[in-house]
Amino acid sequence: MTTFDLEEFVAEPTHVALELCRKVDLLEIARHYAIPLSPALRVGELREAIPSELVANGVVVLPVSSDPVAGAAVGDAVVSPVRPGGERVEQPQLGSPAALFEEAEEKSPGLGLRSPRDVRVDVRIARLKHEREKEEREFHLKREIELRRIEVEAATAREVELRKLEADTAVFRPSKSPGSRST
Repeated sequence: MTTFDLEEFVAEPTHVALELCRKVDLLEIARHYAIPLSPALRVGELREAIPSELVANGVVVLPVSSDPVAGAAVGDAVVSPVRPGGERVEQPQLGSPAALFEEAEEKSPGLGLRSPRDVRVDVRIARLKHEREKEEREFHLKREIELRRIEVEAATAREVELRKLEADTAVFRPSKSPGSRST
């Protein structure tokens, strides 16, 4: 686990760095930039409040997209670092290892930390899907058992009817006795 360095963050504040911070680190950032936040806030709430305050204070800026429809959803924008004088920090050149690493970080769904509510919703959805699949399996098994029961009953009824017919035909069929002759 890497340790948080406030000086490093102040030199180059990024959205990814904020996402990797622990609650203590986020509160340290808030104190440094004089952002009034309660220590009682949850980590997710701090992660939402601090970037918006940093943007409002001009510490970081959101990149402007030429095509807003093609971009990500609102709130998914990556924060670009800005120096205290309003001068932007240069981003790595395209194709460089640093740029490829940043691009992978932005596209990786594992880095974005999710709120406990989102996780609970996902767990609930997974449970509901599992229950639905289980109910479908049970329905199909019960249906198959019922069909087999009906088939067995039908076969038994046919067998009983066949034996009954055989018994009836045996009664009506004259039996030849060994001593009788017909002339």
